[in-house]
Amino acid sequence: MSRSSLISNGAMLLALGVAIIALAQIGSLHREIEGLRASIRNLDRGRIDGSATGNTSAVAPPSAPRTAFIDADLLALQRRVDNLEADLNDAIDSLNRTVDEFNRMNAATQKASRPSWSAAQASGPPDTQSGGDHPTAWAAQQQDGGMEWLRAQFETPVDIAQVRVRETDHPGSIVKVTAILEDGREIVMWQGAEPVGLTAPYEAAFNAGAGITARSVQIELDTSKTPGWEEIDAIELVGRDGSRQWAKSVDASSSYGARNTAATWDISGLLRMRGQ
Repeated sequence: MSRSSLISNGAMLLALGVAIIALAQIGSLHREIEGLRASIRNLDRGRIDGSATGNTSAVAPPSAPRTAFIDADLLALQRRVDNLEADLNDAIDSLNRTVDEFNRMNAATQKASRPSWSAAQASGPPDTQSGGDHPTAWAAQQQDGGMEWLRAQFETPVDIAQVRVRETDHPGSIVKVTAILEDGREIVMWQGAEPVGLTAPYEAAFNAGAGITARSVQIELDTSKTPGWEEIDAIELVGRDGSRQWAKSVDASSSYGARNTAATWDISGLLRMRGQ
């Protein structure tokens, strides 16, 4: 196992440990809050019938000093509950952040195990942090070979507002974005030419017309437009409801990764294969 894999696995185990601790804290806070609420109900009944234990037998109304003491206890308990509920909300927020981070690291680990430059590298969230030639992004099998396409599948169909494409090497070759409906029909959302002189990494955004509901989109590129290897790291689907999804799976017309399905620990050798 590589040093980076050990670090990644260690980080995931740490996140899992933090999540377990947060869950235990949330359970403890829940129990304490419920116990305090029971005490508040008990005191409240005692305030009404004169019994601090909640005895509902008919007795004379409590005296004013006793009522004042009960009121003070109720106020103190309610403040304690309010503080604990704030702590509970913080713990839940922390757990949600930890789960999100764990899922992100898990997705990145799975993506890193896929063939370099393959179509699978364009699925999931971005993991190519800088522009240039990186095996963590998709590249076509042939440099400057002309028309290529990527077809991205997402988890949930949405009324599409926008498709975003993260181009990480030689951006500017996208010429068409098409939505593929559930019945197989295709609707062209955008067709044209990207601006020239773009700097990688570049987040290309393509707006959709109203009423296009789909979970699959196709990105078409003319790789002869910009000299060099065009690479795409991630594809995102933005819904009109504000939802955002990274591609669950991606197919391509061709992939450089089809040539190297073995684990790629020696990236420098692969780069030499590509004439870099």
